[in-house]
Amino acid sequence: MNKFSFRDFFDFILDPETLIAIVGIVIAGYIAFTGITTNNTQQALTAILVIVGTSAISQIFSNLSKAKTNKSIDRINNVINEFKKTSSPQLRKRSEMQSLSVRGKHAEDILIIAQTAFSVLTMNDFLLERLQKGATIRIAVANIHNESILSSMVPLTTTTREGVLADMNSTLARIKRLREKLPTDFNFSEGFQIRSFDYVPTLSLAMIDGHKPNGQIVAEIVPYQIMASSRPHLFIKASEDPEWYAYFHRLCENIWEESSPLQI
Repeated sequence: MNKFSFRDFFDFILDPETLIAIVGIVIAGYIAFTGITTNNTQQALTAILVIVGTSAISQIFSNLSKAKTNKSIDRINNVINEFKKTSSPQLRKRSEMQSLSVRGKHAEDILIIAQTAFSVLTMNDFLLERLQKGATIRIAVANIHNESILSSMVPLTTTTREGVLADMNSTLARIKRLREKLPTDFNFSEGFQIRSFDYVPTLSLAMIDGHKPNGQIVAEIVPYQIMASSRPHLFIKASEDPEWYAYFHRLCENIWEESSPLQI
């Protein structure tokens, strides 16, 4: 239980409402006492009016105090709201993120940029369903045929050189099987594109419906020697973080444009 300290008592006494009430009671008490002892009815009535007036003034101060408090609260809320508009997106754990198959359930355009895109290609049924419904899927991965890139990538991961190669070979095999399930007249040059880039990725990016007002981007940071399941993410919505969304949208498209078609 909180104790009522001397400081609390002192602050209470100095409060304008309290001071008015005390002064009013003292004056009213004095007037009432002298009125009663002298049998002066008018003085007794005056005492009552003083008490009523004091109460009214105290209430006015109370209302002013509340108005000032509410104004301060509104000002603080406005500052917080402005801060939210200009602050960077919040980092999240992978466990806090919905899977691509959930976020992209109705997607018309999906762009994936990753080291090997191994985890994305495990969602074979989801990707096939989206392609069959006319969605465009673009995937860009690191060019592991470039020895310098492969050598630089391996230390970032928690696996070996052989592990990175195995992930990439698995990705390519899944892409091939996915293509085989599509109609022979499917427009691969537009609907399902695979490219590779010549740099060491420190971000994995998943953009859904990038050009739409409800577009969203997940940017996964690739720190040194951190397991994929523990990597931090930024979840950016066009409707909530327009400035940062524009930044990452431009980044995604620039990487894609500078990537080369990957022969499988």
